Amino acid sequence: MRYCTIFPCLGTNYYAKGFCKKHYAKMHRLGLLGRGYYVPRKQSIADDQMAVSRYLAGESVSSLSKSIGVHASIVRRALVANGVQIRQIKIDVKNSDQIIRSYVAGKSENALAKTHDVGRSTIRRVLTANHIKIRDNAEANKLMMLTRTPEENRRNSEAAHEAARNHVHTYEEKRQRAITRERKQLHISETEKRLACMLRRRGYIVTHQKAVGVYNCDLAVENVAIEIYGGGWHAQGNHKKRSDRRFSHILSTGWNVVIVWVDIRHYPLTASAADYIAAFIEHCHDVRMSGEYRVIRGSGTEFARGSDNLEMLTVKPTSQS
Repeated sequence: MRYCTIFPCLGTNYYAKGFCKKHYAKMHRLGLLGRGYYVPRKQSIADDQMAVSRYLAGESVSSLSKSIGVHASIVRRALVANGVQIRQIKIDVKNSDQIIRSYVAGKSENALAKTHDVGRSTIRRVLTANHIKIRDNAEANKLMMLTRTPEENRRNSEAAHEAARNHVHTYEEKRQRAITRERKQLHISETEKRLACMLRRRGYIVTHQKAVGVYNCDLAVENVAIEIYGGGWHAQGNHKKRSDRRFSHILSTGWNVVIVWVDIRHYPLTASAADYIAAFIEHCHDVRMSGEYRVIRGSGTEFARGSDNLEMLTVKPTSQS
């Protein structure tokens, strides 16, 4: 049994890092939990003096933090407290051009940071200052796959698929994913934007990708969740089963649901659909209604309604005559 080596206390260590459970969160806030295995410790006055002399001799904050065994921010604070002016990392024009060419050619920010012995944030500043578009994760992964052999890509894909198959997502993980989709406003279609614009013109506050438990609604106004369906696959096979579970959960939590079926040929989205939804929102507000659903066409005509019987929720409407 190991004991806390950071603060004098009798608590046992549950994290195999040299400190007790009681101070784990505090150590995390102080930035003392490095990725490598070492026992974090406080920086002493002798460490401060040694850090000052070595920094003035030209050593970097990053190098000092690794040798002393504390976070770089602690070294930086110690230097400032001793009256040392922190050097600003500057990259000359020649190196900037080289960084830009390497990044455009496909080299990553991390690889460039290691090559030029600077932080990734410095590389990012150089790129943004020169109006270079930063690659997103999908683009970076595509480039990374191009540098690998087909066999390496196959092995990595198999390992990722195996890990995903064996991982069971908890309710909290799914709920956090739904919150992230709402926060980042992911997967918003043009049809959803058009309907949201129509509702905003009618004075409503519209939320895209509203998180309801582990699920997301296309649009939400007050206690009305709005889903826009286009393809008939929504009403078939596994998609229908998932939709049934989804709407059962949403309705049970006090929401009302409106499903708008949009078909460019037979019932395209019109202002009449927005008028119907606006009237339904007002009705729900006036009578304090919850757990009700309506299914309408994009033309605004009602196809089904109910509360207990969910069978008609995911039935695609017939075309209008």
